Order: sequence, then structure tokens, then C-alpha cells
Amino acid sequence: MSDKARPKRKSHKKVRPPHPAADGLTVVWMTTFMTGVITEVSAFAIRAYVRFSDPSARLLGMLSSYMLLTAALIGIFLIVLTPIVVRRGKSNPPFAVVVAAYIVGAIPLLAMVLQGT
Repeated sequence: MSDKARPKRKSHKKVRPPHPAADGLTVVWMTTFMTGVITEVSAFAIRAYVRFSDPSARLLGMLSSYMLLTAALIGIFLIVLTPIVVRRGKSNPPFAVVVAAYIVGAIPLLAMVLQGT
């Protein structure tokens, strides 16, 4: 046998480009988005229950108002945060998600305006 070492064969594995890591601001934005959706759905579900099932439930009516206020504050934060996430460009969110974020942010504000009239 020869004293020379055999050259190692290179494996033919597919080289995949690395996926970009999740951006912290995008995670905060999506968490805010989902929290806004949950608070809005909760506020409207409680409001519907009080209106159609048990009109004498005053505490649930107050809870609905607080949930709507919380959804409005989260909505304002979401509306402010959305253009920042889009302009950063590290993680390009789909256009439909951006539009949905603006809608989710605006719905509780519009509901509060309509409720006041």
C-alpha cells in the first residue's frame, strides 16, 4: 500500500441559503397584531352576549367597554408600528398582512366613535 492518504470525497449536499432570523421588531408587531384581534373579538362577543342574551349584565357590559378601550390602545400602537416594520425591510411582510394590520388597528377606534354617537 502507498503511504499517501486518499483524498476525501466531498459530499454532494445541497447548499441552502440561510433563512433570515426572526427580527425582534417583527415579532413585537405580530404579537401586537394578534393581541389586537383577540381583544376586539372578545369585546364584540361580550357586547353581543349582553345585548342579545342578558341585558342586565352590567359588569359584562363594563368589561366589554374596557376590552374595546384596550383594543383601541393596542390599535394605535399597531398603526404606529406598521410603517416602521414595513420600511425597515429586514422581514418583508406580505401586503395583505400589512392591510389587515391597518384594519385591525382602525376598527376599535371606529367602534368607539360610532358608540359615542
